[in-house]
Amino acid sequence: MAGPPNDPPEEEDITMMELIDTTTTATPVTTTPNRALLSTSEAPPQSIIRPGTTYNKDNDDGPTMISMSRDEYNTSRTTRESVLQRLSEALLRHSLAQIDLSQRGLQASDARLVKMALSQNANLTVLKLGYNNLGDHGVATLAAGIALHKSLGLLDLGFNNFGDEGAKALSLAMRQAAKTYNGGTLHTLYLAGNLISEEGALAMADFIRQGSRLQKLYVTGNRIGADGVRAITEAILEDELRRKGEPCPEDDDTEEDLEVDRTLFKSPRPKATFEGMQQLFLGGTGMGPMGCQAVAGLLERTSSLRVISFPNCDMGDDEI
Repeated sequence: MAGPPNDPPEEEDITMMELIDTTTTATPVTTTPNRALLSTSEAPPQSIIRPGTTYNKDNDDGPTMISMSRDEYNTSRTTRESVLQRLSEALLRHSLAQIDLSQRGLQASDARLVKMALSQNANLTVLKLGYNNLGDHGVATLAAGIALHKSLGLLDLGFNNFGDEGAKALSLAMRQAAKTYNGGTLHTLYLAGNLISEEGALAMADFIRQGSRLQKLYVTGNRIGADGVRAITEAILEDELRRKGEPCPEDDDTEEDLEVDRTLFKSPRPKATFEGMQQLFLGGTGMGPMGCQAVAGLLERTSSLRVISFPNCDMGDDEI
């Protein structure tokens, strides 16, 4: 099956706060010129910050508003420092619903402020940090905030120059959030273009296997190899079959794993049904013939997967 381009979909029906002029974005989640970096669900549709307009950021009756003059808007105010300053001003209002700091030159040390934004904004659902340079250390710092967050639905860490250590820290944090919040809320995870190898893929597989609500996973461009692809596809299938009450292949759960199962899969679920992994992007992972066989094994038994994409994976006609 062929999939769409390896980019997260755009979230709809949100009111944006235009804090920074962003004519180019890191991921197509924000493809509209001048699209906002920060948004709050409290803002009415007409409450948009535009150049030449001043709003009162101390107004307790409305959403967070940051004053911006036309000169500020049109000059080089799109620097990393100005972006972080606006985030620090906005996050303490506890009303941020979405943050997009894609392609803003963020470094590992900046992850502490983003972590604070997570802790101060419990209803934050979208966090997009693509095309920065957080590295393993920055992702590990961010992971500490993700572990305690109850609402995050979309996380974009694509092209952030992190590898297995960051992937392992992130996987552990997502496992903790899933266990604490009955499967968690994360449905889209974008990790494309990083340095994750087989070790990091195995950690991601453990997260999936333990139970989550993940529906879309992008690992494009990470050289996780055949074993990494096999681990992820097997984990997806095990999770799906367990939810259906069917036997899982090579099911050797520990007592701790079984306790997680009882918590996540036998407790009352919300009316909105969860169908398992629906979109999987594996392009450029170097999975080769063995990885292709693992994908075939998943396709034989899954009923939830709708899109799978694996271009540039060192395969020939026989594997296809």
